[in-house]
Amino acid sequence: GICRGDRVAILSAISPETVVAGLALACSNVTAVLIDVTLPMMEIEQLIDTAEISGLITTKKMYAALNSLQTKKLVVFDVERVGEKDAVLLNRVGEVSHAYDPDYDVIAILFSSGTTAKMKGVMMTYESVLSAREIFVRFTGITPLMSYLAILPYNHISGYMSSMIYFLTGCGMGMI
Repeated sequence: GICRGDRVAILSAISPETVVAGLALACSNVTAVLIDVTLPMMEIEQLIDTAEISGLITTKKMYAALNSLQTKKLVVFDVERVGEKDAVLLNRVGEVSHAYDPDYDVIAILFSSGTTAKMKGVMMTYESVLSAREIFVRFTGITPLMSYLAILPYNHISGYMSSMIYFLTGCGMGMI
């Protein structure tokens, strides 16, 4: 029931499955909303409510910890089983609520740290990801023959962009 222009939150530590989930959403023109799993549960639930998401990709453990009524109205996928032939649903809903104001050019929304004020969603466009990759490759000379260790959180701008740059360049990636 998730459609082009919808938003789906990814609530998981960086892993190959997390990166694949983000890429699958991008290929479907669905905006990934990247949420920090280390935040207090109350803040996570506030971000889920604020982001107006239609679905959630997370772990069984994280989903069980969520208490918000909003999360019970979402389609929820198990990120640990993303690569399997049949997507595993942790929660199925009768009717998916779609984005009120879809942003078709936005590949991901990341939230600022909120150290000086309330957290804000930062919208990353497809064009900005591709432009950043071109600039990074030009200045660093990375090639598909290189491998990198991704250590930054996927919900952080550096973690998200480096994962996208390495993937789009064809580099190998290791993750902790």
